[in-house]
Amino acid sequence: MMLPSPTPRWLRAVCITIACCSALRATANAAERPNIVLIISDDQAWNDYGFMGHETIETPHLDRLASESVVFERGYVPTGLCRPSLMTLVTGLYAHQHKTTGNDPSPAVTDPKSPAYNEEREKLISHVDQHPTVPKILSDLGYVSHQSGKWWEGSYQRGGFTAGMTRGFPERGGRHGDDGLKIGREGMTPVFEFVDQAVSDDKPFFLWYAPFLPHTPHNPPARLLDKYKADDRPIALAKYYAMCDWFDETCGQLIDHLDDKKVRDNTLIVYVTDNGWIQRTPETEVPEGWRSSFAPKSKQSPNDGGVRTPIMFNWPGKIEPAKRDELVSSIDIVPTMLSAAGAKVPDNLPGLDLMSAARGAKQIDRDTLFGESFAHDIADISNPEASLIYRWCIEGRWKLLLTYDGAVNRYAVVQRRGELSPQLFDLLADPFETKNLAGGNVEVVQRLAKKIDGWWPVKNRKVFGLAEAKPEPKRYEYTADSSRQDGVPMGDIAMHVWSNSKVFPGTIRRYWTYSPAQYAPDKPAALMMFQDGHAYVGESGDFRVPIVFDNLIHRDEMPVTIGVFIDPGHKKKELPGKAGWQPRPENRSYEYDSLSDEYAEFLLTEILPEVRKSYNITDDPEGHAICGISSGGICAFTAAWERPEQFRKVLSHVGSFTNIRGGHVYPALIRKTERKPLRIFLQDGSNDLDNDHGNWPLGNLQMNAALKYANYDLEFVYGEGGHNGNHGGAILPDSLRWLWRGYELP
Repeated sequence: MMLPSPTPRWLRAVCITIACCSALRATANAAERPNIVLIISDDQAWNDYGFMGHETIETPHLDRLASESVVFERGYVPTGLCRPSLMTLVTGLYAHQHKTTGNDPSPAVTDPKSPAYNEEREKLISHVDQHPTVPKILSDLGYVSHQSGKWWEGSYQRGGFTAGMTRGFPERGGRHGDDGLKIGREGMTPVFEFVDQAVSDDKPFFLWYAPFLPHTPHNPPARLLDKYKADDRPIALAKYYAMCDWFDETCGQLIDHLDDKKVRDNTLIVYVTDNGWIQRTPETEVPEGWRSSFAPKSKQSPNDGGVRTPIMFNWPGKIEPAKRDELVSSIDIVPTMLSAAGAKVPDNLPGLDLMSAARGAKQIDRDTLFGESFAHDIADISNPEASLIYRWCIEGRWKLLLTYDGAVNRYAVVQRRGELSPQLFDLLADPFETKNLAGGNVEVVQRLAKKIDGWWPVKNRKVFGLAEAKPEPKRYEYTADSSRQDGVPMGDIAMHVWSNSKVFPGTIRRYWTYSPAQYAPDKPAALMMFQDGHAYVGESGDFRVPIVFDNLIHRDEMPVTIGVFIDPGHKKKELPGKAGWQPRPENRSYEYDSLSDEYAEFLLTEILPEVRKSYNITDDPEGHAICGISSGGICAFTAAWERPEQFRKVLSHVGSFTNIRGGHVYPALIRKTERKPLRIFLQDGSNDLDNDHGNWPLGNLQMNAALKYANYDLEFVYGEGGHNGNHGGAILPDSLRWLWRGYELP
């Protein structure tokens, strides 16, 4: 056996010398690395500080910090909601990149009481595992790190912190901070102890200080509240002011402790807010259904009240104090902190390293800032587009907001306020975004919209009201089910006139009846009633119902059904020579768009008894369906909603669930009303109408969300068609198969 040769004495000496030199160099480098303290306010408006000009709120500690810092007064967060905003601050990525777009998985998609909902929560938290976070990167350089305050992504260890306060999901109460939320409100001891230990161990440290302040509950100490109470000031506003003051006190305590430990000169302090807040008071005008304690255009919104924040960097001796007016974003904070620490900045970070600009007078090389807003409740954990509701950009004085058709659930009234056209604001002249200038600046809107599309190309969502971003409505092809087939017997069609209405006196209308070849008078048939009957009864139009009925009944894919096709009433003594929408039936909107049982009463007490004189129709409400297009679509839904003991199946094509006569309230009613025994098929397209009455795609999307939330038997087909019957007609055979599935005549 061969033994290893002994290492020469001179070589051992050289190795020891090299090792010692390397260790000394590493120690020296560690000593030169700055400590980093990230202070994150929670729910505070961009101007609610003394140093930003507020005349009442006192923030002396942050004012002092600002006077010693470079302050970017036009700072922004890309997303005005806490969880996605905080994920941006720990990863340096936009929400559409890190995919944590909202606060919670949508209860409309997954039952919160089910095990599957917890699986969705874990899947959402796992996004933080997929990115190199600031604590993880800094740990490779010898940093220790501490989390306190708001933290949604499981335990502090999931984010790479070496110490922290939050136990996190799945621990009890572990939604967004648990024990961490005590910091500031119940003292600063955990943070002070961490700093003391890091200093004792001679370790550079990273501190995440994100207290639950001035966030609700607004329960400030009495000594602070008394400062802001005034006869002419609502108590809710006084409490919010006091909360801002309380938060400022805790920041002062933290900064003083750094001074006491004599580490302030080698500490980079970064300040930002996660999202804005404008306090609601009794005088605040809010839309119907608004229950939040904040005002419109603040938290959860893409307006400056929701996304603007001062951003400041403080590093004594390294950064010269200054006030800057360039556009900066919270996406810039991560690369700037990593650069200050001498860490390698990941290549995929979209933000800018502001350190060179902060250290001198160098102008920041940026002309446009981008942002995005998503629903509070995440429709699809893996697909950011599913919940996209706004994108925005700022170029100089201009800010453009675009609205998208992503799914909303809770907070729908907060996140969707009917502003469905492009919004363009001059922020220098109108910092509170009160006047939409889009109509008079079409070229600016077009140019900025193209910039937004170039920043993040959206593939599946549709933008509202931007004509140049809308393709021509798609044309859908029909299947063989909508054409005459050899060997399929034809049903009979008869036209009738109804002119002695008691429900709608003074009206006259046409209606048609269809009976299939398979109809036998001794056997009850199912019933389906169509509003705007002329649009459905023809064989060459969009729907071709008699042909489709013949084919499906022949193959036993729907029951033997009597079709009734009813036109709205004309207020004339005689009918126009031709059936159709022109000349427009004068009573159509009243009959179809009104939210009452009047039209259902008309069908049940006048038309149906007349039809029953000729046909044997089942009394089973499960065998009664009702259908319509546009206003006829909401009419069909209203009839079934009001009289579910008579109609159990609804088919709506491009339904007018808008504010023609109040139909926009249905989504809220559906959510708050005990579920009715209805089966509902909705169809609409992204190129449907957008006018003074409302936005048809949005109305149908909200109906879908509400019906899904209320656990209705529901099918929703959303395509790219316009306000016509093409798409609904092309899918009519499949719609009828779905609507009548499982039904057998008694």
